[in-house]
Amino acid sequence: PDAALREDGFGAADPYAYVDPSQTSHNIKALLEGAFDDDGDKPKMRLRKRAAKKQQQKSKDEKKILSLEEKLRKLDIDEVKEEPKEEEPDNKEDEDEDEEDGTVEGLTVKLLPHQVEGVSWMIDKEIGERKKNGVLPKGGILADDMGLGKTVQSVSLILLNPRPELDAKPPPENPKRKMPGKEVGKGTLVVAPLALIRQWESEIKTKVEKSHALRVLVHHGPSRTKFAAELKKYDVVVTTYQILASEFAGSSDHPDGAKVGCYGVHWYRVILDEAHSIKNRNAKSTQATYGLRSWYRWCLTGTPMQNNLDELQSLICFLQIKPYNNLATWKEQITIPMKNGKGNYAIKRIQYFLKGFMKRRTKDILKEDGALSFGGKSKNGEKKGTGMKIVERRVETIICELDPKERDFYDQLQERAQKRLDDMMGGEKTDYIGALVLLLRLRQACNHPKLVSGSMG
Repeated sequence: PDAALREDGFGAADPYAYVDPSQTSHNIKALLEGAFDDDGDKPKMRLRKRAAKKQQQKSKDEKKILSLEEKLRKLDIDEVKEEPKEEEPDNKEDEDEDEEDGTVEGLTVKLLPHQVEGVSWMIDKEIGERKKNGVLPKGGILADDMGLGKTVQSVSLILLNPRPELDAKPPPENPKRKMPGKEVGKGTLVVAPLALIRQWESEIKTKVEKSHALRVLVHHGPSRTKFAAELKKYDVVVTTYQILASEFAGSSDHPDGAKVGCYGVHWYRVILDEAHSIKNRNAKSTQATYGLRSWYRWCLTGTPMQNNLDELQSLICFLQIKPYNNLATWKEQITIPMKNGKGNYAIKRIQYFLKGFMKRRTKDILKEDGALSFGGKSKNGEKKGTGMKIVERRVETIICELDPKERDFYDQLQERAQKRLDDMMGGEKTDYIGALVLLLRLRQACNHPKLVSGSMG
């Protein structure tokens, strides 16, 4: 990234400029809140459809030329006073298509403007034409805030870019595009926390038209299949990080060794939902995600970094993006300079690096003009109605009194908690975690006594 910094006009950052380590977290937070995409890129959600139309138009133009040549042969050139005027192609349909209305073929809902932009960006990362030399990632990190629709954007991506046919060749508009080999299957593997796997199944089944229905399998529980051949039949397989860890432990590291479940499939695409779950690179579930084989790799998370910058490196390692998928390189060029107060250049490096594969929008984007109109504004500049409206947030604090029975229960609980707290804090070892649990129980008792019945021993 260092050479690229100078090429792209970031300037020659002074590696010796001192940056207060206490400001590092603030600087990194500001970095992650920034935009990493190129503003000049125009969203293109229907690449295949437009390419096909261009090819059809080209064929029509060739026929017109042949027809003109035939006419000229029959006519005496001297008598031709005016060159036949060629009909201008009707670009009205293309213009309409360029103005996205949020429609995705096969999707039952329309996308909002920021979702259209997000899906276009994801497609570009997978099959877009590369403008620069070098190894670029096949995937990335969609780090939108919670509630901005990372799931529906991912479902749209699955619909818009299915696995090409085995004998498919690169499209004319992108002849350098690498095509997946025969070993790559058609399926997308979604890895999510246990609480979200049924939500993924529901989202796919309710938001995809029957005409484009995707075969979905929730790969979980003791009766789940262990055979890769069975998993390959599905378009989308949804599983958990715990299941991956279990199957990874039962699979051989050797390329020709036995593989269990998800590790017997070379996936077309792997999507990690709540990807910050792999922030600990030494965890078994994290190591399990590293071992997956796939053509494309994606991380979905609203919090790509929670405590420190090294957590982000774990996601980069899963994405297999050089050079910072190598931990030693990451520490040498990012972590150590940050800790030593020489983070000026390190921040520039990571900024340039993230720009290539990370996109983050906060909820502030919903305040923009037309943000809640499907596809943005209409041609006459008016907003397209959706029935949704952002109102100003109002926080009102209301103090409530416990009724006599609740007060009696709370007082008894408080007395018991105080005794246990004295024991915890007065011993040889101070139990801070236990003390916090006691405070939690008191807070729960304010909501409802049933929340803590039997939990205090």
